Order: sequence, then structure tokens, then C-alpha cells
Amino acid sequence: MRFYIKIIIIAALVYFGGPHFGWWWIAVSAFIGGAILKSTGFQSFFAGAFGVGLVWLWMTLKIDIATESILTQKIADLFNLGQSGLIIGITVLIGSLVGAITCWTGHNFRKLFEGQKRGYYH
Repeated sequence: MRFYIKIIIIAALVYFGGPHFGWWWIAVSAFIGGAILKSTGFQSFFAGAFGVGLVWLWMTLKIDIATESILTQKIADLFNLGQSGLIIGITVLIGSLVGAITCWTGHNFRKLFEGQKRGYYH
């Protein structure tokens, strides 16, 4: 359940903060999302990837449909890709990777300040 809540928190921060800040806001929001809720590193990594990736996919498709794919087709022609869908996929992949790595970093930052449990041999 925490996994889905973390995805929703990250996606909301990215969506509502994106118009007011630069592209770097995805890293800040994923870091905050990773540091807020306690979960495993694996869950934090994928929550950051899905949270940022879904919002970037939504926003990219929204802009692409509104502009009738003019920009994405020109960029695809520039890189000799042929299809504008590859540009959208690469964009979402880059955003997802940034979100995943910074959310995992936020998770590790949280672990720095948690108390160390003394084990049997310590």
C-alpha cells in the first residue's frame, strides 16, 4: 500500500510543481517522495520511476496531441528515427530514470537518520 501512496505523492508533486519550476523539479519531488514514506529501496526505486514516468507520459502525450505531433516528428526526422513515438518513449524513459534514482537517493537519505538497531553481536 505504501508503494502506491508513494507513487501518488511523487506524481502529484511532479504534476503540480512542474509548471512553476524547471525540469529539475522531478528530481526534487522524487527525492521528497523517497524520503517521506518508509519502504524498501526496491520499492522506492520503482515508485520514483512510475510516479515520474506516468506524469511525463501524460504531459508528453497531451502536448503532442495539442500540437498535432509537429515537434516530435521534426525531432524524429532530425535523429533519423522515422517515428515520433520513439521520441516520446525516450523522453519518458529519461524522466523515469531520473525519478527512480532520486527517489532511491531519498530513501537512502532517510536511512541515514534512522536509529541503528543493535544486533546480537554488537
